[in-house]
Amino acid sequence: MGLLLQQLPVSPAWAVALLLGVLFVTLVLIAEYAQVDPAPAAQRTTRLLLGWLAYAVGLLHFGWLRAAAIGAGPAAAIAFMVAALLAYRLARLGTAGALPAAAGALVTGVIVAECAWALAYWPTAAMAGAALLVIALHVCSGLLREPLPIARSTLGGYAAAGAAALLIALRAG
Repeated sequence: MGLLLQQLPVSPAWAVALLLGVLFVTLVLIAEYAQVDPAPAAQRTTRLLLGWLAYAVGLLHFGWLRAAAIGAGPAAAIAFMVAALLAYRLARLGTAGALPAAAGALVTGVIVAECAWALAYWPTAAMAGAALLVIALHVCSGLLREPLPIARSTLGGYAAAGAAALLIALRAG
């Protein structure tokens, strides 16, 4: 949120962004606290909320990264760190242990970093590039969390996400 607030001039929009940032951080804290609740219904709800918040964080970070136009190398390094941390958190929200979650997070981070590297040379709008990176994060981290063999219906969902990414890329490029 600090990155976003730095880019906005002090105005009513800045105050609205500050309030939205406070709301976002409050939601994360409430959801993280509720995640330790032993009630299964509460855990499912907070797991879903934390997953959506993780993707929102990814979209904001990747959007800032694309808008900053800092070059392919630094963009790939930052994308690796953001994607690996988010993939690790998403895996730990499920039933994955620390070691499998870390391995999946590293693989996801590398794949998203490679996508960010390639996108640095592709003239796309910042949010279109960010959406591509979030979809890459979703597909990679999701497939790595699935038990083998992966069900066809699950593969269909990830194939639909991949098709959405391809449509975004074609429309933006």
